[in-house]
Amino acid sequence: MASISSLDPAYHDLHNWLTLLEERGGDAATAQQALREVLARLREQVAAAVETAPVLVDEPSDLPGIRGLRPEGPRRMTSGLDAEALRDRLRGAWLGRAAGCILGIPCEGMSKAAIRSAARAMGARYPLAGYWPLDPRLADPTSRHYGLTPRRDFLQPHLRYVGTDDDLTYTLLGLLILEEYGPEFTTADVGQAWLKYLPMACTAEHVALENLRQGVDAATCAVRNNPFVDWIGADIRSDPWAYAAPGWPERAAEFAHRDA
Repeated sequence: MASISSLDPAYHDLHNWLTLLEERGGDAATAQQALREVLARLREQVAAAVETAPVLVDEPSDLPGIRGLRPEGPRRMTSGLDAEALRDRLRGAWLGRAAGCILGIPCEGMSKAAIRSAARAMGARYPLAGYWPLDPRLADPTSRHYGLTPRRDFLQPHLRYVGTDDDLTYTLLGLLILEEYGPEFTTADVGQAWLKYLPMACTAEHVALENLRQGVDAATCAVRNNPFVDWIGADIRSDPWAYAAPGWPERAAEFAHRDA
């Protein structure tokens, strides 16, 4: 099967012809409207086909179905750690998560080759031995990551704290959910926490958050008109549930499933 990206040249070619028609004073509006109608029809056909796609048979979304695919093994383990040692492990997990985000934010979306080239251009060691000394994207230093933390605050000379990032937001959000609703929290509770605490979201979470804001219930907001439904958002949000159930992966997975 040809890659979806193989459609890009055809799209850009039509875009260029429409631009030329508009620049010459022609009736580009009629062609644009016809294109919108064709795309709307195709979108509905594709969205309907997604619901019956065969992969759903092998990748269930219900908790019993997921559990049925588990390999044999222990469902709960004793760590042998006292409270202080466990606290130290959890602190290390959080700091590792934060450190990885700070390192990755300036170069998010860049290819390995581009990252290597940027490091070489600024005279930095590759792989990096620390955080980025300069912005590898050469972005405006006053621009803000997701409109919140200035990008330069993720660079070594300006690094004073862990800036806002959506991946870290979900880790803290998991803690807030447990503090407010307890370990028996429901998916509806998660939805209420999103509405209360999330300032913004990306891709699948953005669609789900907008659905919640429009009154869609938490149980269905993630799958309603959401082409990103199979992306990695639920994975990104999973770490607080592991922190909450050390040595008990089955319980952590149950928490993560309610969240997902």
